[in-house]
Amino acid sequence: MDAIEVVLAFHLKGDTPSEVVDVLEYMIHQDKRNPVDEFDPPFKLPDHPFFQEDPYHQEWLLFINMDQGMFANIPHADMYQYEPGEAYRVSIRTNLPAGWVLKIDDFLDWLKPYISGAGNGDEFVGYWRLETENEPVILRV
Repeated sequence: MDAIEVVLAFHLKGDTPSEVVDVLEYMIHQDKRNPVDEFDPPFKLPDHPFFQEDPYHQEWLLFINMDQGMFANIPHADMYQYEPGEAYRVSIRTNLPAGWVLKIDDFLDWLKPYISGAGNGDEFVGYWRLETENEPVILRV
């Protein structure tokens, strides 16, 4: 089965709600996860299709750290802010099963109100491409 390489990089607005930041940090920083059951976070999952359409409520967490297919990359993710009150920088590279292509749009739809772009208001936030294709699909918000 084909896989999808997803590459995202963007800033979160300085007024992004702490609930959104907490969920993203939980997804990205594995050391912040519940050591007993990582799929049982210390918060309620957002009421958004990205989190609610999976009957097992696990795909949201796997989204960031997948390594499907034969891409010549190393999946990774990170987020940080230089100083309190400043915008967060988020960078994600993940390889998803091809059947998850709609999850990319759901993920960005959830974050879109909080994304300020990749820099200076830029709408470009990344791309995805199928393992069997040469041309990427550009992602903008």
